[in-house]
Amino acid sequence: MTQHISHKILKQKQVVQQYLDIADDWGLSDEETFDLSNLVAFDTLHYWRHGIFPLFDDDIYEHLSAIVTLNHFVKRCFNDTSNRRLWLRSSPDTFFGKPPLEYMLSGHRSTINDVSKRLILRIAIALTS
Repeated sequence: MTQHISHKILKQKQVVQQYLDIADDWGLSDEETFDLSNLVAFDTLHYWRHGIFPLFDDDIYEHLSAIVTLNHFVKRCFNDTSNRRLWLRSSPDTFFGKPPLEYMLSGHRSTINDVSKRLILRIAIALTS
């Protein structure tokens, strides 16, 4: 049982570190980082920023993992940080009239999935051109 918990903590720590790197790459404020993460308590984000990684629900792990996956698609479509940030904040690929980041800030995983699908379509079109 202890080994299972240790493995879970390690996996969670890795996904949190990746998520925080993404938040920095995307130029997110602490509020945006919190909203996108779907966390319940803002204190958890501060713990993470100070290297403290309390165990959290599998739902949060899956949510953060979806963002990590989305970031792979974003990087595939946009080579540099400035283009990624521009697309995320002001893209003509709007979602119900909102740029991708604003749309995803609701914290719902479905919004992350919608943005991922749009990027996958973009990648597929680029590969077939």
